[in-house]
Amino acid sequence: MITEKTSSSQNIVKIEKTLRGSQTFYVKVTQKPFILTVKKQDQNAYKGEDNLSVQVYYGEVKMAEQTIPDDGVIDASGLKMTEQKSEIKIDDPKLGIYKVILQDKTENADVITTSIEVNQSLLVFSPRMFVVDEKPTALWTNAKKLTLFTSHAPSIQAVKLDNKYDLKVKKEGQSFDFNLNKPEATDNTKDLHRFDIPKNDLIINGDGYFAFSRETFFNPEPIDMVDLSTVSDSEKIDYIIANYQPVKKEGEWKVAQAYFDPKDIKIDGDKLYFSLESPELNSYGGEIVIDNLEVTVKKPAWLIKSEASPSPTPAAKIGKPNLFQKIALFFQNLFSKKKSASQSPSDNLSPTTEPSLTMQPSPTPDPKKEITIQVFNSGAGKGAAGRFADVLKNAGFAKAEATNAASFDLKNANVSYNEKDPKATKELIEEIIGLLKKSYDIVKEDTKAKESGIIKVTLGENPKEVTPTPRANTSTPTPKPTTKL
Repeated sequence: MITEKTSSSQNIVKIEKTLRGSQTFYVKVTQKPFILTVKKQDQNAYKGEDNLSVQVYYGEVKMAEQTIPDDGVIDASGLKMTEQKSEIKIDDPKLGIYKVILQDKTENADVITTSIEVNQSLLVFSPRMFVVDEKPTALWTNAKKLTLFTSHAPSIQAVKLDNKYDLKVKKEGQSFDFNLNKPEATDNTKDLHRFDIPKNDLIINGDGYFAFSRETFFNPEPIDMVDLSTVSDSEKIDYIIANYQPVKKEGEWKVAQAYFDPKDIKIDGDKLYFSLESPELNSYGGEIVIDNLEVTVKKPAWLIKSEASPSPTPAAKIGKPNLFQKIALFFQNLFSKKKSASQSPSDNLSPTTEPSLTMQPSPTPDPKKEITIQVFNSGAGKGAAGRFADVLKNAGFAKAEATNAASFDLKNANVSYNEKDPKATKELIEEIIGLLKKSYDIVKEDTKAKESGIIKVTLGENPKEVTPTPRANTSTPTPKPTTKL
């Protein structure tokens, strides 16, 4: 159940749905103080202590943390004790978006969250939810892609989307992907989609955010990100975010290059401006010494033949130029005017000369967003693959996905990839192994995989826990909140 209590002085969002394992949600804080109350209950289905860490972040700064301890039952009796509660109060918070992580410290998701309450009006979950409530659940989302998964045959079901379409989970142990952008699948003109889950027990992943009611939904990322190749009007673009090539070392100096295509830049007249910025550098008392800065502007290719140039075939019909053609023609005309003022008559192209079209280098795509990483659970305990996939996503690996292995008897961890695959660079492999070694003492490598574009990570029997750990910024003082357990 979700309730929203509204009065003249404050709003309250209270979610009383049963959520299993770790959860991440965002709260828009618009009033002071900020009070968060979380209740959890131990399932005691597995041996060991069942602790839940409640962490509150503003940006990358950890504002508060509490641990709800074990209920005192550490065997696998299944005995359920009374719910336990944690309350975090920040008296004078900065107004804005706060991230809350409920981190299940067990290896088998043996903790369930039974209640979440904040004295604010907006709360959304992302990127993964696991609802195990006994009553049907309704969720609202702005996601365009959904993945649904269940481990249990009784939870095979059809999820109703927008009260019209069935998203069918046909088999246990298998992920089912749904593209909500397809017209035949849903009404993609909606700002939010609703989907109703009759049986729950589904692990839900998506590329957006989720809320238990339309009224509590908000987008923590208000900046609208679009693929530049889909833009037809440059006036609607405020900023260009470009990838850059890795830094190279030349002696004691580090050298970096960046390429920007004119079609990706908003041009004002005939001047281009750029800046070099290093955020937070001054906070650490550091400086960057630049030995040399070289800017090269390359003239674009000629795109249209001279009218005097003979053509053996009829001229093709030229339609209205698109955005990129307009930008290319702008540069062509700009450089042509500058050249005509200084060149000698002998420099002109002859009427029979056919200019060539040259290609300029494009910005190098981020390899972390290109490579697919499949995480297999082969004996690491329930939920380990999903948790390590979250670790990878937090590290920037956008295409990390979790699944079960064919067998469950592996010891330690293994990374499999094709050593000749240009996407599986040494730096990426070393970073993945470094993340694994936070949980495993032994990580084996298999470089003879046949597939390219895929790195496979197999998690075997694991003496430690694989959980995503957000990085706190220690450069900013952390206000001390008032807490009550």
